[in-house]
Amino acid sequence: MGVRNLKGVILAAGNGSRMGSLTANVPKALLEIAGRPLIDYTIDAMKATGIDEMVVVSGYLGETLEDDLRERRSDVAISFVRNPDYQRANGYSLRRARRAIGDDTFVLSMADHMLSEALLTRLQLGAGGHDAVAVDYGPKDFDTIAEATRVLVNDDYVVAIEKELDPWSGLDAGAFFLTPLVFEAMDDLPDDSQLSAILQRHIALGCPLRAVDVSGAFWMDVDTAADYNLAQALISADAQPVL
Repeated sequence: MGVRNLKGVILAAGNGSRMGSLTANVPKALLEIAGRPLIDYTIDAMKATGIDEMVVVSGYLGETLEDDLRERRSDVAISFVRNPDYQRANGYSLRRARRAIGDDTFVLSMADHMLSEALLTRLQLGAGGHDAVAVDYGPKDFDTIAEATRVLVNDDYVVAIEKELDPWSGLDAGAFFLTPLVFEAMDDLPDDSQLSAILQRHIALGCPLRAVDVSGAFWMDVDTAADYNLAQALISADAQPVL
């Protein structure tokens, strides 16, 4: 997409507590949907958009996840960072990945977000090399609206981002195009901060965060057992979205 040294960063440390017994012995990222591990949807989308170097932050059952990806995904260069405090907020996992990311620009997502190639293509093109978030202005699923992080947008830039935001313009679709400047915002906050708080601080420090319209491109946050069952139905042979 025209950005040199662009890495992919996937946060996969959480224990998936809202998945119930499904994650008792399996890391959430390896739960299969239509025969493919959940994390593979994002890995494949990143690879399809030209990202072949990735950092995966593991935590709960981390060795299981790392061994699996080393064995199956030799087609991409994956380095692993372990987060032993995986109960902490997702911003802590990003903090753990800081050294592995270095001075590179990166596309960030979570292992429990299913992302399409179309979404990541639009994000990378729309970012234009600047910090950006993928925004869905037309979500159709009310459960998604209730669970997702909301964004308020003015003139194509995010002015606020948080879960309980009201009024709001669209939903954070779970994909971010970020430069190392974001770590300056992180340094201003406690270790145990949510990603949304880090991005809000990033904006407050005078770093514009572009809102890239990805409405209509497939994405799904698989956060609960109900989400998992819905994803299985959506990604069936008869109703497969464009990934």
